[in-house]
Amino acid sequence: MFSQIEKYLEDNSLENLFGGEQSFELKTKAGHIRAMTDIAMKIAEIVENIDKKLLYVCCMHHDDGRALQFKLLGSFNDREVSHNALGVDMLDRYIMAHNVVMTREIQILRNCIYYHGRLHLMGASLEYDFDEDMMKYVQIVSDADDIENGCISAVGYLAHEVETDAKGYRRDYPQFERIIKPELFEFYKNGQWFNKIEYCKSYAEYILFAATLAMKSIKKYGDIAKFAMRNPCYGYDSAVDGYIDLFHRYFSAEDASLASQILLDVFK
Repeated sequence: MFSQIEKYLEDNSLENLFGGEQSFELKTKAGHIRAMTDIAMKIAEIVENIDKKLLYVCCMHHDDGRALQFKLLGSFNDREVSHNALGVDMLDRYIMAHNVVMTREIQILRNCIYYHGRLHLMGASLEYDFDEDMMKYVQIVSDADDIENGCISAVGYLAHEVETDAKGYRRDYPQFERIIKPELFEFYKNGQWFNKIEYCKSYAEYILFAATLAMKSIKKYGDIAKFAMRNPCYGYDSAVDGYIDLFHRYFSAEDASLASQILLDVFK
């Protein structure tokens, strides 16, 4: 299936990119990749005509660009440089250097690296790279990514990102500390994705974005996402408890109460 790029996959394995004696950020990212891969395999059970071996490779390599992004920036900040673009550039350089013939499987892998989490931004350009079957793989990778980020790992890394100003919000927008735009609560309540690069100017809004991914995942996948959020994680009895703690730590009292109630209502 991937005989032409076998060395690329080996050189950029999870262990080589994120393993060893690495930082908190890289270890957390490795855990995210493993967990979202497991979730994607569960989603594949309810989607027709999915090659699970191909999907597995796409999941394990969808965030290859994160390693280079962290090396360049010391953080995972897509406002500075897109990890999607870095990841696909890594693959494209290998393809060109080794005269790799583009196969359908390699194109699907490339699309998953470049488009995951960004399908809503691509518009008409999708028609040049996708057919319906290819779309399934990118959609599963994107959805599993959202479920794992929003329903599990966010409660583990958000406080660290706030305290280290990993996204630069405190540096760039100090006047917006703890402020959340009213429309973002509507997105959150309705489980409707919004563009964090466009909308987020504070860590309160960034945390609400992660919670919105959770609500979006629950809206689409129901019990799969709810099960993920009910499990103990990162020292909390559940991700729900983790979010409520984060709301009260980093939101205004009024916004924390509102965000908590909206989340709790979903789990009644």
